[in-house]
This record gives sequence, structure tokens and C-alpha cells, in this order.
Amino acid sequence: LKKICEEIFGDNNFLQQIVWQRHSGGGNDSRHFATDHEYILVFAKDKNSLGKLRMPLTDEDKQDFKFKDGNFEKLGPYKTKSFSRMRPDDPRPTLNYDIQTPDGTVVRDTWKWEETRFLRALDEDKVLLRKDRNGKWQVEYKMYLNALDDNDGEVEEKTKVPRSLLIDVERNSEGKKQLKEVLAKENVFNNPKPTGLIKHLMSFGLGANDILLDFFSGSGSSAQSTFELNASQGTSRKFILVQLPENCDESSEAFKSGYQLISEIGKERIRRAGKKIKEDTGAEIDYGFRVYRL
Repeated sequence: LKKICEEIFGDNNFLQQIVWQRHSGGGNDSRHFATDHEYILVFAKDKNSLGKLRMPLTDEDKQDFKFKDGNFEKLGPYKTKSFSRMRPDDPRPTLNYDIQTPDGTVVRDTWKWEETRFLRALDEDKVLLRKDRNGKWQVEYKMYLNALDDNDGEVEEKTKVPRSLLIDVERNSEGKKQLKEVLAKENVFNNPKPTGLIKHLMSFGLGANDILLDFFSGSGSSAQSTFELNASQGTSRKFILVQLPENCDESSEAFKSGYQLISEIGKERIRRAGKKIKEDTGAEIDYGFRVYRL
């Protein structure tokens, strides 16, 4: 798949190979290894025009921002991180300088910023000099929940960089539960993707009014994910789902439940998911969709 994508998009537009932990535990009947993960390949149409990829902080992330200072009204609460650079593999002489603490002690290390930026942050009360429990001076910088945009000076809520290892995103078992909850039937579709995984990818891959295109839509997880994200964020993301009119096996639970084609499972899920999300959230978003048959 990576070779095919490189042919289509160009190997210079490859961004990342994400590892997603799809299972937790089990697999004890495997002969050699229990496979706990899948890969997600990320390509750009044009990496040079893409800009930075960022995603919103979760509620759990925001709980770490619990301190207040004189910048609170504009920048919100803050958390602290060590100011030491800790990158011996990448020496930067301009980042190595002395910092004088309140009692006159001088601390020298390789720091995250150059000295002029540090002194400006110190003057703005955005750096913390404190003693730890052993009486040793620690230099920390403050990370605020809100950040100033470098271009227009507007205050925006802080975002974070997507990670290449997904171990805290919904797993396959959640996808099965979600499909059962919507269709009120079990085992209608094998391995439906969890909406949490798709919403995670959409959170940094799609803007508020962008279109998600899913060429292997299966049970329609992408449509439900789009509805849920729009309902929670008040956005207008759209979806295009493509599914071959593949017959359901006559011995399958899907066929016994009245679905002759896989595409019929997806259509029914979209209808029911939209109705359920509207009932649960009351969000006034577009839950409609149109079907084109070729």
C-alpha cells in the first residue's frame, strides 16, 4: 500500500506511518505473535503547502493547566515544563548560558531558547525559578492554555502535535459496540472501525468545512464520526462514502437481518446514527445524505 501511495502522491509527500493499538489483551491462541496493532499511512497531496498539523487538546489534557498568574486573564491557566533542552545528540552552543537565580546561585545548562528570548520571558513572568525538595534550583517555563498567534496577535486555545503511536484511542472492540448500539443487532459487520479513531484522524486532517472521502466505507463508521464531530464542535464537515454493491454472505448475520448488500448496512447506519445523535445532543446540524448508484 505504501508503494502504491508513493506512486500516486510521490514519496516526498509521505508524512507518517501511524501505529494504532487495535486490541488490548487476548490472542493467546496465536502460534507465534498476537497482533495488537494496525498501520495508518498518512500522505499529503502537496506537503510543501500543507503547513503544520495540529489537533485540539482533550479535556484530560486541559486538566494539567491548573496554575494562575498575572497573565491569566489573557492567556488562561498554565502548567510548567523543564527549561533544560536535554538533546545531547544535537548540540547548540547558542543555547548554553548561565541563569542567575534569586539567591545569586548561577545555573548553567543547555536551554530550550536563546538567552534574549529567555530574558524577555523572565521579564513577562513566563518563566519559573524554584527550588525542588532537595534545595536544588530548577528552571521551568510556563505553557499557557491559550496562545498568541504570531501572525495577527489573536489569542487562540493551545493545540498539540499528533503522535505517531496511538495507544489511548478507541480500539476495535469499541467499533463493534457502537455498531450494535446503532443497529440494535450483533455481528452484522466484521471489524467496523471505531468512531473515536476516525474522529482522532479528522481532528488534525480535516478543517471545519472540509470533506472526508472514504473509498471503503463498509458499515459507515466515517459518516457517524462526521455527524458526532459536527454535533460536538458545531462544524460543517461533509462526507463522501464509496462502497461496491458487494453481496452479504447468505450465512451471515447481516443477511439474516435483512441486508443483502454491504452498502445497505451503511445506509441504515447513517439514518439511525443521525437520528440517535440528534436525540442525544439536540445539535442542529445537517444529518441528511444522498445516495448515487452507478
